[in-house]
Amino acid sequence: MNLPSWRKSPFLRNILVMLTGTSLAQLLSILISPLLTRIYSPDTFGLFANFLAVHAIIGSVAALRYEIAIMLPRSQKRALNVMLLACGITLGVALLAAIVFMLGNSIIANLVDKPEMEPWLFWLPLSIAAMGLYQTFSYWHNRQRCFALLAQNRFWQSLTTSASQLILALLGLRLGLLWGYLFGLMASTVFLASDIAKNQWRNFRYVQRRTLHLMARQYVRFPLYDVPSVLLGVGANQIPSILFSVMFSPAVAGVFYLTQRVLQAPITLISSSVVEVFKEHAAHEYRTLGHARSAFRKTLLLLIMVSLPPAIVLYFLIVPLFGWVFGSQWTSAGVYAQIMLPALFIRFVASPLSFMFYIAERQRLNLMGMAVLAFGTWGMFHVYDSPETILRGINWLYFVVYFSYLAISAKLAGYFHGPRSTRP
Repeated sequence: MNLPSWRKSPFLRNILVMLTGTSLAQLLSILISPLLTRIYSPDTFGLFANFLAVHAIIGSVAALRYEIAIMLPRSQKRALNVMLLACGITLGVALLAAIVFMLGNSIIANLVDKPEMEPWLFWLPLSIAAMGLYQTFSYWHNRQRCFALLAQNRFWQSLTTSASQLILALLGLRLGLLWGYLFGLMASTVFLASDIAKNQWRNFRYVQRRTLHLMARQYVRFPLYDVPSVLLGVGANQIPSILFSVMFSPAVAGVFYLTQRVLQAPITLISSSVVEVFKEHAAHEYRTLGHARSAFRKTLLLLIMVSLPPAIVLYFLIVPLFGWVFGSQWTSAGVYAQIMLPALFIRFVASPLSFMFYIAERQRLNLMGMAVLAFGTWGMFHVYDSPETILRGINWLYFVVYFSYLAISAKLAGYFHGPRSTRP
């Protein structure tokens, strides 16, 4: 595809819209961080990080992954039923969490040897409900191609969160970080919900219990395979930090944390914007044509063009660059980063495109891949005996798995074969 056609492409314009909104949102968070770190202690930030970890794990599966299925039905009416099904499940999970955490806050906090977490855990059910609903409403707007609205919402969510956290911190409230985060998340969720209510209220008459049950059965692969996939994926990401600390030292874990934090920030920024647009374009193409070759090809070329040149340059410069930017004591983080660059490159390219697993309803493949990553990463710590060799093993494990993801996604998109017949 030549450059002029890229400039005129709605696909690229939508990516740029999402990238702009996400960039501004992350910039606000970065700018507010130095102020918050001067008000709150590292211990408070640690408690907030623990809260966010539990919130992310439970919240990401609060709708049992039915929110992803919003992209799949050819009929808008059925998609609306899937959305409300996801909302109902989210509220049910949040209610169950409320019973558990309200009755057993102190027990749970003592079990993990963190009694100071007790007041934080009280707010988890509300955060789980807000996150599940936010994800569900975001998928609905993604299906409607409301990319500008989603980008604006991300920016205002970040602004609301940052301003609330700063104001509450200045007021001396101990849970200001948590309450500010919740306020921003709930405000953005209400904004998306009000837009749906305004534009879709006439269609709510098509929501029927029979259709809800039908959609639950039709897309049962999402809770059956994708919920454990998400949990295994979180495990694969967290295992190195935990085992580096246990088997070597907290310093090694800290170096690894800095490596991931620095390298994954731009990766997350770009890939999250790309995948938002790819979801809708690929799902729409697959629903109407039975394949998603065009969306797959455009996204693949964009991701390679954006990531390959800097990856090659960084591979040769990243070790001295880490020492120069962060200090000589962090040079080993540069070594870790150099080792992990090939895996991060292929992951950057493959992750957005692997949404084809959901579009083609092949979640079992994703479950198998996440299981290989989780247990393979754990196994590297028992095969090798130094941080560098462990990371080299993890690097090649990730490279092989995500290259396989890329090849399978291409096949599911019809990239190697003729068009598939559309499903009824």
